[in-house]
Amino acid sequence: MPVKTLNQLLARLDAPEIEGDGQTRVTSLAYDSRKVAGPGALFAAFEGARFDGHRFIAEAVE
Repeated sequence: MPVKTLNQLLARLDAPEIEGDGQTRVTSLAYDSRKVAGPGALFAAFEGARFDGHRFIAEAVE
């Protein structure tokens, strides 16, 4: 994935504004909290039929 800033990624979505540094560089994207690859990783929390990714946000941050 090409490196983008958080603001660049959110500009392509119908997403609310964020609080914090929108110039943070996002170097990878993960939807499995066990696969978050360190600083620069963005965790996308999705609600599915079996799991709700929102329950794993704290784990992804660790």
